[in-house]
Amino acid sequence: MIRPQGLVDRIFENFSLKVFSGLIALVLWMVVLGSRRIEAEKLVPVELNLPDGLVAVGSVPGFVNFRLEGPKAFLKGLLKRAEEPIVVNLHSAKPGPVEIRFFKGQIELPTDVNVLSVSPSLVRLHLEHLQTRDLPVRVRTSGSTPTGIKATQLRVSPQTVRVRGPRSAILAMEEVHAQTISLDALTSPLLERVTLEPLPEGVHLVGEAPEVSMRVDVVSANLKIPKVSVAVRGRADAAVFASDRMVSVFVRTLGLNPPKVSEIAEVRAFVDATGLSAGSHAVPVKVELPSGMALFKVIPERVRVQVP
Repeated sequence: MIRPQGLVDRIFENFSLKVFSGLIALVLWMVVLGSRRIEAEKLVPVELNLPDGLVAVGSVPGFVNFRLEGPKAFLKGLLKRAEEPIVVNLHSAKPGPVEIRFFKGQIELPTDVNVLSVSPSLVRLHLEHLQTRDLPVRVRTSGSTPTGIKATQLRVSPQTVRVRGPRSAILAMEEVHAQTISLDALTSPLLERVTLEPLPEGVHLVGEAPEVSMRVDVVSANLKIPKVSVAVRGRADAAVFASDRMVSVFVRTLGLNPPKVSEIAEVRAFVDATGLSAGSHAVPVKVELPSGMALFKVIPERVRVQVP
């Protein structure tokens, strides 16, 4: 048990230092309270907890904006502070209209900081059952292929996609539209994953978007490139027969101006000897073209290759 005299001694121990520290703290507190008062906005995240199988239709806020007023020193620290989300618990809600209110007291504030306004203060939502449905995909094209080019066999794989969202929105949908594919510059077979046009509010795609493919044929040529040397790739010891070393390449030029000599020089013919066994083989000729050209045909289509 501490005697009264000992308690007094402890109180007055380093008394001047204690008084000085207290004065400093008081001055700092008065400086903070007397500092310039400002207004600022603080965004606090919102977390919506819904019953299983229900979805909210309407403008669901991701944040609540609190407009604050107080000493600059306090607000500066407050604005940097990470806030826990405001949890809106709707686990017991039923399908139908719901009102959510946000209040000034939903944010923790230091002394002398006030809430001027809360936005939004009221949110009206409609809860609906969640619906999943498979719908066909429609792909549209625009424009026309360049002269001498024909696009055929437009295919979508898979032909349907699965979407999920509010029941009313899902049942109102009959198909899903992909963004329009332009044919104006199409010169080679198309195979790409399509981008879907925006879905109704609250509706989401389940899984990946489908792929679209289109066959492109060159139906006529307007330029013949004779005596193109055939190279062998894939095996260093294979060689093209001397009588087959040159082919003629027929192409469709796609620009308005005829190709330059340097562009024609970029045309490459070759055969792939990878995996060929010893002996003589008739191998199809492949052609690499610069941009602005599309292959119509190559003559001969095959050349003889000797593998030792």
